[in-house]
Amino acid sequence: MARARAARTTIAMIELRGSYRYATPAALEHALAAARAQLHDDDLDDDWLRTFTQRGTTLAVHARLDLGDPFAAANVVQTLAEHAVEGVIDVHRGHSIDSFAPGDDA
Repeated sequence: MARARAARTTIAMIELRGSYRYATPAALEHALAAARAQLHDDDLDDDWLRTFTQRGTTLAVHARLDLGDPFAAANVVQTLAEHAVEGVIDVHRGHSIDSFAPGDDA
């Protein structure tokens, strides 16, 4: 008899909008590696990180995601911001908007 897979608990639908620019393609790759490490630290899967698109030294996103822990997702976006030289990504949760820009205090 097969075991039923546990249902995933949904806490929030979030929307991510914006982009970051990095000094070099290597800096962008470093930021993505740091974000992936943050995902694993927060026990998130990295499927939603695939919603980001890369073009040169720019990382952009416009996605709606159903996540169990929107605060962990915000930590990952903050990690991406820490490595960027400019830009902003807004994290929308209902009527609440958090913005993450390079140089912002965590």
